[in-house]
Amino acid sequence: MNTQIYYYCNNEEINSALENLLPEFKKANFGEDLVLSGILDKIKYRNTGLRNTMGIVRKGKFTNEMHLADSKLDKTFICFKQIVNANTYFLDEDIASSARKLWEVIEAYDLNMYMYSYERQLSKTLALIERTKEDEISNWIGKIEGGERALNQMEICCADYQLVYNKTIQEDANTVTAEAPTAQKKEIRDLINRELLPYLNVMSQAMPQKYAAITELSRKYIKEINRDAHARKTRKKAQVQKENL
Repeated sequence: MNTQIYYYCNNEEINSALENLLPEFKKANFGEDLVLSGILDKIKYRNTGLRNTMGIVRKGKFTNEMHLADSKLDKTFICFKQIVNANTYFLDEDIASSARKLWEVIEAYDLNMYMYSYERQLSKTLALIERTKEDEISNWIGKIEGGERALNQMEICCADYQLVYNKTIQEDANTVTAEAPTAQKKEIRDLINRELLPYLNVMSQAMPQKYAAITELSRKYIKEINRDAHARKTRKKAQVQKENL
């Protein structure tokens, strides 16, 4: 069986596949197959842990506030860099030259910083804002149409973002530690790719009347989440390319 869960499938996609697939194994009644039952027990245990940790991440007291602050900071950073990029096309060479030099500064801090984790994005944004305080760079910004206003709104949103982020970190410190969702996801993916699927492949050939249907169903659900993950990855790549225009 060549079908395997892609490494970039996220927690929700893997959990979704298992929520559909595990009941099918239960209905097919493979209780007498001790090997398969052992594999499924391990997967069920890990998936329970994945659901629990996903719940902690989603349902924090400041989760919605953090999402909103993140969205605002993303928009203001994109606005700032797009304004700078647009100014590189000014016929006034003084403005265009200032914009090109400022663009290189932003590029050095990463044009896609808004796609990183909360902590990394905050670190990079603060560093960029601090850099813009330098006299020479501040002078470039002053020459760019809309530059000061765009930078100012990014600074305001970054300050709000940092405030909410700090509250989130404090909340996490007061939360019972759970194994990271990423670690849970990797263990589930490895169990499925390295144990469940190879076993089903062998058994579907040895006893097709009993294992062929569940093997095909397993392939079906895995192909579905792989397709979703690939589409998500493609959309993300297209968005990055669009933002870098």
